[in-house]
Amino acid sequence: MLKKIFSLFLFIIQGLGYSQQYSPKDSLLFLIEKSPDDTGKVSLLTQLVLVTYMSNTEEALKYSIQMTELSKKIEHKIGVAYGYTYEAYFNEILGNKDFALKNYLDAIAIFAEMDSITDVAICYNNIANIYKERGDIDQALKYNFKSLEMKIELGDSNRIANSINNIGIIYYDQEKIKEAIGCFRAALYIYQKIDNKMGIANSLRYFGTIFTGQGHYAEAYACENIALGIYRREGDKISVVASFISLGNLCEKLQNNSEAFRYYQESAALSLEMGAIDEYGLSVLNMGMIHFRQKHWDAALKNYQMAFEILVKAGNKERIGLANYKLGEYYMERGDNKIALGYASEAYRLAEELGFPKPIRNASRLLYQLYKQNGELDKAFVVHERYVLMKDSIEHNEGRKLLANQKMQFESEKAEIERDYEERKQKEKEVAQITRRNILQYMGIFVFIMITFGFSLSLRFIKVSPLMGRVFIFVSLLIFFEFLLVLSDPWTDRLTQGIPVYKLLMNTVLATTIFPIHSFLEKRLGKKGMKSG
Repeated sequence: MLKKIFSLFLFIIQGLGYSQQYSPKDSLLFLIEKSPDDTGKVSLLTQLVLVTYMSNTEEALKYSIQMTELSKKIEHKIGVAYGYTYEAYFNEILGNKDFALKNYLDAIAIFAEMDSITDVAICYNNIANIYKERGDIDQALKYNFKSLEMKIELGDSNRIANSINNIGIIYYDQEKIKEAIGCFRAALYIYQKIDNKMGIANSLRYFGTIFTGQGHYAEAYACENIALGIYRREGDKISVVASFISLGNLCEKLQNNSEAFRYYQESAALSLEMGAIDEYGLSVLNMGMIHFRQKHWDAALKNYQMAFEILVKAGNKERIGLANYKLGEYYMERGDNKIALGYASEAYRLAEELGFPKPIRNASRLLYQLYKQNGELDKAFVVHERYVLMKDSIEHNEGRKLLANQKMQFESEKAEIERDYEERKQKEKEVAQITRRNILQYMGIFVFIMITFGFSLSLRFIKVSPLMGRVFIFVSLLIFFEFLLVLSDPWTDRLTQGIPVYKLLMNTVLATTIFPIHSFLEKRLGKKGMKSG
């Protein structure tokens, strides 16, 4: 019997240690399965989507669809609308742009009916991103400004800054550097005022891209590295992927190909894990560029072709154009001008459709070289003229003058951001110290409990009054029970969501596990088993 009691004791400790390792996802799945209320299940599915999406996009989409279908079944309008919104967002990441657009429009119809302006504005913002990826820049700007107008009306600083950043990205792609910097600065200012760390990280990454393009590599690295640190602390894997790609581009500029390749490998692995095919395709394409530069021809072509297929599936015209350009460049280098011309022509067509100067410049330069080699001088002259025009617009854009000022302003802001980063590191260190202290205390308490149980078992050999023996046994078991409560509290909080009735019920169940031990000790070490003092 004594062996069984200690086995039970060790089983309880082991079970509680295991239960503390349950993820929020496991707890939510358990509650969804047990919940008798469908409305409650919708709420739990919402939480499950939010818990899952940063680590597994396909899984998050599956739970979103379940949420939408269940909400339809019980005619829960807001659940249907949010279900559509989540489905749209995850379909967008997975490259299913048509589904995403339809989902957003379905969600907008319900949100508008419910007069939920904030949610309509968010959907407009995300629709703008889809149009940008498709190359319809006019529609992208239209939806971005519609979204911004609504957010200003609502006075939502965080979402205002998000829209301003999105508009800045479009301006940057159009080589309107002055307008882009203005947007990024305005957004960064708002994020700093409201202490939005993810927003600050996004703005810094955009500045890092501008600095990289203009050769200010030290400033670019500082921006990118701080942004990556924030993304990692916040657990946003999609943003970590974007940071890896940006850092890879920076390493390429610094001619550190091995480091760049490592960043692209990490971004490819992480985006593949999440099912983010657009980012996966871009990462594979970037790996191909490094192989091309190092004259690893077979590896370069393999990466280029794989990336091309992935990006076509994702439907991002800008990146499809880049893949066409790189394939055209590859075949020209390998002496197959006929195939190269086909890819270069498609890259040029997509670049003109998008209206972004840099892709137009690159594609027109490649076409000029191919036409010239083929002796088609008239065509070569036309595209060369286009190349000169785009090159001039890029090199003499008024925005270049702003970079010197921006560089100076960034130096002062960087110091503040780094101070904040150090403070966060200090807090993390303090948390780690507290955790170590708690573990040591738990171990100390456990040893103390084992000693008290050992002493309880020796009472039959010690002269002590029966009353004192029962008191000692009772106090020992009480300490043991309190220890179990402290140990299991984080787990019970997650499982019961802090609802007092449920917590009381679970604590009652836990208390019943003490009864057999108490009964055994009372029986073996009670009045008859003790020596009188």
